[in-house]
Amino acid sequence: LVDDITDSRLAGSFALVVDRGCAHLLMDAGLPAYAATAAQLVRPGGTLAIKALVEPAAPGLAVLDAFRVVTTFGAAFTLEAEQPSTIGGGVARLFVLRRG
Repeated sequence: LVDDITDSRLAGSFALVVDRGCAHLLMDAGLPAYAATAAQLVRPGGTLAIKALVEPAAPGLAVLDAFRVVTTFGAAFTLEAEQPSTIGGGVARLFVLRRG
């Protein structure tokens, strides 16, 4: 399955959507489209789990912290948990959001 989280062709909604390292590879301008697509894909009451690097993977790429997650996803989601994590040995954060 190949899809684009900023312009998904997936049909239906899901109780759980897991992002393990996609959001931090988007340019900053791509995050609002990502959030809008996630709101369409995650059913009300469902969970969006985002694991993202703390430092940008390259210049201009998105950096997610709790403030950025709330301001970007807050129209449709509530941040329920945040905890330290890793991706490929890099320092990361795990954000757990609940769809309203």
